Amino acid sequence: MIQTKVPKRPPVLDRFLAFLILRLEEKEGFVMFDNPACVYCGSSNVIKYGKRETKDGEIQIYKCKSCKRYFSDNRYKPNLKEIMIKTSIHLYSLGQSYRKIARFFREDLGFEVSHVTVRNWVKMYANPN
Repeated sequence: MIQTKVPKRPPVLDRFLAFLILRLEEKEGFVMFDNPACVYCGSSNVIKYGKRETKDGEIQIYKCKSCKRYFSDNRYKPNLKEIMIKTSIHLYSLGQSYRKIARFFREDLGFEVSHVTVRNWVKMYANPN
């Protein structure tokens, strides 16, 4: 049996991943509730009423039983691309290579991101000239 050595993740990535998860949980509105309050009348008498497709994925549609209006609630879904860009810049500033950052997204978070994409994010957003 051939044994391959699995590279150990640098401790800075473990600490940063824990920090990132903690910040997301602390973010206002990130804690998921069953149904949000109506954005029009504030009633909690709300039911799910289907989903809507967007370029970023599906968005839940709700119907208020009190005022009979429909609304969608996006406060549960943080802007994922923005979080990934900020994470990339932060990890790069800590000395991680573009390839290690891309591997972190792929292996630890399950997002397929090219090291070239990470490089472009860092070049574009870290030093805007």
